Amino acid sequence: MRQYPWRDKINPSEIDIVAPGGAVRAHVVGYYSHEGTVVFVENLSIDVQPGDEVRRLLPNGKEEVHVIDDPRYMQLSGTRTGMADHYRLYISRRTIHEQHKGGNYNISISGGANPRVNIKSQDSSRNISVHGSVYDGIKQALTETVSDASKLAELQKLVQQMETATDKPSFLKSYQTFIAATGEYISALTPFLPALTELLNKLP
Repeated sequence: MRQYPWRDKINPSEIDIVAPGGAVRAHVVGYYSHEGTVVFVENLSIDVQPGDEVRRLLPNGKEEVHVIDDPRYMQLSGTRTGMADHYRLYISRRTIHEQHKGGNYNISISGGANPRVNIKSQDSSRNISVHGSVYDGIKQALTETVSDASKLAELQKLVQQMETATDKPSFLKSYQTFIAATGEYISALTPFLPALTELLNKLP
């Protein structure tokens, strides 16, 4: 088996990984799975977080944009698979934007302890504008999406733990627990992930 088996089946694409707020974390080569749900990246030096976007330029000059839901580092060297180490970026919510516009380039957060998030997107499937705190928006989305009362109460409690976190380690622990618990409801929360990443970056 080849170290990078996707090279035999998938053409490479130059991609940008864009953080919330529009900062380009990396410009690398990626391989999109035929299902359009995973991007394979062989460059192990990349910095990538949930809520980042992966963007590639289309022949018409616009950009195809996906939200990165789950970036996974696959440490496979020396295993029986024969594959080399790589990243698998699990993606969703395909949209099309003008180059360097829309999506994370249009996300702004302002305020103090309870910042406001305004997510403006050309994505016709769901345009979101949240007035109030990021956490209020998440709680509202959960209330509208989760029908199981006990599950809703569990997730709302985890949101409260993130909201009261005062430093990066405690926030990150709460965030990871929250994401792991969301399961099938993650798609309703994806628009808020960039805002949570920004909040994490602002903590001491």
